[in-house]
Amino acid sequence: MHLSILTVLGIVSGVVALPALTQEEKLAAQIKNTDEYLFNLALDDFLAVANVQEGKALGLNWFTNGCSSAPNTPFNFVFLPACIRNDFGYHNYIAQKRCGAVNKKRIDKNFKKDLYTQCVMEKEEIRREACESVANVYYASIRVFGKSHFC
Repeated sequence: MHLSILTVLGIVSGVVALPALTQEEKLAAQIKNTDEYLFNLALDDFLAVANVQEGKALGLNWFTNGCSSAPNTPFNFVFLPACIRNDFGYHNYIAQKRCGAVNKKRIDKNFKKDLYTQCVMEKEEIRREACESVANVYYASIRVFGKSHFC
């Protein structure tokens, strides 16, 4: 589902504008926004939301270190956007105390989907296939080495 930036900002701005939330309401809003941004927005729409750090007033964590120690653009494949969203997922799930193997796997599968989304942009089939192979390595790495960064 692709939403325009104005639609996305219109949807989420209502949450931010709520007056003095209780801790429970704030956590519920954080969870709702985190899951919406992480799993329901197209990657480009997520990046637009990330660019303005929507939900920061609610306490959402927008810190990213890109693809950590791996290159952001291996062989000129643009994986940075997928890494940014993956960081967002990890940081906010940890802050919201939603740890566990099931949630980590869900975030990691979304990361793989985002990597493949980037690969679709490759015009040549051989480049797309190579991109997907590298994406599979990134996914396998996050499954194994990401454990130490997720709760």
